[in-house]
Parts: sequence; structure tokens; C-alpha cells
Amino acid sequence: MSENHCITLKIFLKDKSGTIKVKKYVVNGDTYTITNFTSFREKLSTAFPKLKDVDIKITWEDADGDNIALENDEDFRLAFTEMSGSLKTLSVEILDSKPALLCELDVICDMCQKRITAYRYKCLQCRDYDLCKNCEYTGYHSDHVMLRTSTKELFVKYGCKIVDQISKVIE
Repeated sequence: MSENHCITLKIFLKDKSGTIKVKKYVVNGDTYTITNFTSFREKLSTAFPKLKDVDIKITWEDADGDNIALENDEDFRLAFTEMSGSLKTLSVEILDSKPALLCELDVICDMCQKRITAYRYKCLQCRDYDLCKNCEYTGYHSDHVMLRTSTKELFVKYGCKIVDQISKVIE
């Protein structure tokens, strides 16, 4: 069983105009939960609603004074391991206020028929079946394997190739 931890995150948000906002919040849970990068991105969007559909850069300052980019779970774990104490300080910079390309793909949720503007859940067993995060959370289509994407790169860069490959493995 994992040991529970409690950390405080202090987030500095810098927008394109240079304005800085600071927020603090507490995160409780096991190491995996606390260092889950996707969960962190969701919490950021809740704390700073303007981050929902924009490209951002998340960094932390290491012992040498260098700003280190956080882009995945591994980066997040390393940062939290190297930062001392229970207060973890991160900087978030808005890179582009234009909606992410995933939103421009006009993917429609097959359950509620609304445009998917955040996380997309792509069924790996059906040829063309997508859910928004709300419908996936309620358990629709739960008997199939779903691939969650939070970034535009997966479907823009690789298209359906990755889905086809994973689907073959599942079959």
C-alpha cells in the first residue's frame, strides 16, 4: 500500500502581457497521484480557467538556478524529488492564447454530441468512436479500451496510425 503525502503547490502564472498571478493549493495522496502530470494539468485549468485551451510552459528552478521544463510524469517526479520541503514552487507561462489544435479538429462526442474541447477519449476497439471527458467519466462505453489524449500531437502527428496499431494488439 502506498504512503500518503501532503504537499503545497505555489504556482506563478505569467501571461503574455507579463502579468503574474500566484495561487497556492494543497494536494493529498500517494506519490503516483501527486506526481501525475495529467492530473496536475487538470488542476491548473481549474485554478486558472484561462489555461483550459492554451499552450503553456511549466518550469521549476533547480539548485543551480536553471529553469527546468515539466512535460510529463517523469519530469514531475524528478522536480518533486529535488525540491526540498513540502512547498513546491512552479512557474507557468502562457505561450499562445490560441486554442490548441485538438480543439480545432472538431471532434464530436458520440454520446452527448457536443464538440470535444479538452480531453478526448478515443475507443481503440471501434473504428470511429470518441467521448468527451464528462461522458467517459459517467461510464459510457466502459466495456471498451479508451485512449485519453490531452494534447494535439498524438492525432495530428500520428493520425490514426497509433490507434490502428493498438487496436490490432487488443484484438
